[in-house]
Amino acid sequence: MINNITVGKVTFSNSADNNVSNTTNMRKWPIEASVGFTAVTAQDAQDLLSDYLRYIGSNIRQEIKAELNEKIAQQLVYAKGKYAIELAALENANRVAIQRLRNSLAIAQSVGLKKPVSTTHNFIQDDPDYPIALGSEALAKKLAIIEKGNDLSLSNSDLLSSQQYIQQLQALDTKDIWFQPVKYMQKPTLPIAKQAPQRTYMVVLAGIAGLILGCIYVLLRHMVNNRKQKV
Repeated sequence: MINNITVGKVTFSNSADNNVSNTTNMRKWPIEASVGFTAVTAQDAQDLLSDYLRYIGSNIRQEIKAELNEKIAQQLVYAKGKYAIELAALENANRVAIQRLRNSLAIAQSVGLKKPVSTTHNFIQDDPDYPIALGSEALAKKLAIIEKGNDLSLSNSDLLSSQQYIQQLQALDTKDIWFQPVKYMQKPTLPIAKQAPQRTYMVVLAGIAGLILGCIYVLLRHMVNNRKQKV
């Protein structure tokens, strides 16, 4: 359901769902609301209302942009922390793998094993911690490749995805974002009738009140004088 709300001479829509049940914690929005502006001329009143609507829209845009920037900053901190943890775990695993390869290479060289050892059809079962069955030549090449791998993210898809996500967050910019907080159905129009000045009403009421008080004072004074004459 669409509830039409009039602000001065401007009408905009406030969406409401009749299927949503009313609860004690739910705020009940007014069906209609109005804001009036008083000015010397009708054109001044129209301009004042237009400036007011632009001012409200600008404030809402600034608040939403500030919230977006804060959420982006929070998400960036979280992403960087997660990336640092994943990178540290990968570096630790890489150091362990290098040390095991060095130990395997030393063992293979000590027994003179240069080529991979195999049976007729299959490779023999090797120790996973010290894979000497690869031979010293293969172990040396594998060790050189791992030691030269400076960028560990290139060998890990999850780490590379995290790095790209951080770059995307850093590239986000809310400066050029523009939106209309409220979609108005009608632009500000000139007042249909001139509003009677409230100051005139106040002067008239004050004059009437003064006249009544003056009459009361005269009557009381006349009554007091009559009593004095009788005495």
